[in-house]
Amino acid sequence: MKIKQELTGAFAIGLAAGVLRVAQYIWTIGPDGYYTGGLLSTLLNILLILLLGAGVLWSLLCGFYKKGQTSFDGMFARQPAVKLLTGLLGILAAADGTYRLATGDNTVISLLILAGAIGWLLLALMGSKMPGPAAILPVLQLGAMIISYFWSTYKFIQVSEYTVVVLGLCALCFFTLLVLKAAIGADCSRGRLTAAACLVTVFGFAAFLAPPVGGLSIAKLILSAEGIAAILLAALVLRQMPEVKPEPETPDIPDLSALNEYISNIPEVEEED
Repeated sequence: MKIKQELTGAFAIGLAAGVLRVAQYIWTIGPDGYYTGGLLSTLLNILLILLLGAGVLWSLLCGFYKKGQTSFDGMFARQPAVKLLTGLLGILAAADGTYRLATGDNTVISLLILAGAIGWLLLALMGSKMPGPAAILPVLQLGAMIISYFWSTYKFIQVSEYTVVVLGLCALCFFTLLVLKAAIGADCSRGRLTAAACLVTVFGFAAFLAPPVGGLSIAKLILSAEGIAAILLAALVLRQMPEVKPEPETPDIPDLSALNEYISNIPEVEEED
């Protein structure tokens, strides 16, 4: 199948941003997370901002030209990879929530992340037949992750690493919301889903795959694994989107049955000789 230009563009921009981010961790970001001084640090920082900005514009542009609604079965009915990816996201969410409980993290946040694991696994096992209320669980999981990460880093929000990760989590939460809306049969715009998938691809490399270069930890490794699964799911959405045919709008056709009945009941006029 021919890969769409939306995926190619988003993947190229995201990969370039990820490589640039790794270069920053190696050469221009110190062990405390702050940028070191110098021309190279400034240049790489400006390039990263320009790349991510171009990625956002590309995402909005790709979504602008997509019209109509889409459906989960329309994209993934014949794609076993979606079961693998959503199941993997569920397993990783379970590992994340369990690790947080074991390390004494906020109990409510940990339980919400574990609840998100249930939602992802139900989506993997049942697809569009999953219970409607369960669809909110992965969204609550991502919301809890955003709150937890921001709460622990807001005092140091000027540190570039934290800002990029927060933006990546927000893009992933938006994408997850749209995927789950499509799964339960709610209105899901093709344009918004395309833009959200592009945003995840653009921010995913820099936000989720590059941070372990700055220092390994179990939390970072779990987040990186979740990022890989999310990028692959977003790529699958962009790959399948060309095959999704927008549902045609049925015109309002008047009901002629009453008129036909009225005409059939009109008595025939007998002609006089």
